[in-house]
Amino acid sequence: MTPIRIFAILVAAFGVLVGGFFLAGTASAGAGNHRASLIERLASRFNISRDDVKSVFDEDQKEHETEMKNRLEAKLSEAVANGTLTEDQKSLIMAKCEEWQNDREANSEARRDMTPEERRADAKKHREEMEAWAKANNIPEEFVGFGMGGGMRGYGAGAGHVEK
Repeated sequence: MTPIRIFAILVAAFGVLVGGFFLAGTASAGAGNHRASLIERLASRFNISRDDVKSVFDEDQKEHETEMKNRLEAKLSEAVANGTLTEDQKSLIMAKCEEWQNDREANSEARRDMTPEERRADAKKHREEMEAWAKANNIPEEFVGFGMGGGMRGYGAGAGHVEK
């Protein structure tokens, strides 16, 4: 298989992935299973290594996470500049986002196996923890979960909507 064909296949796969995320809205708990299935189907259909396809998907996810993190940091910097937040609060928010992102990644398998009711309860618990943390750190409500390009939900796939 020529490098041009591999590149074309990977570009097509990326288009399918991006289109899927736009159609799906936010990433669901089953997105990991869908992603693995899509990687398998693309590797099989185009007779290329599963690891090659997966590496393209992983690279795209990391780029997206970096973009979201940078966007959040820019919005927080703007809030510091206009006096809505202090530099310390901005640092606390960025650190908390990183902590929650790591938690989400570490517990993604367990969350994937939850029932819809369990996911709602987990999301509610997370939301309550965010609100308590923000209150303890005098973080304005507008920076808790909503309104800041992902707020304090982290900045990766699966950040999704957290119900009140």
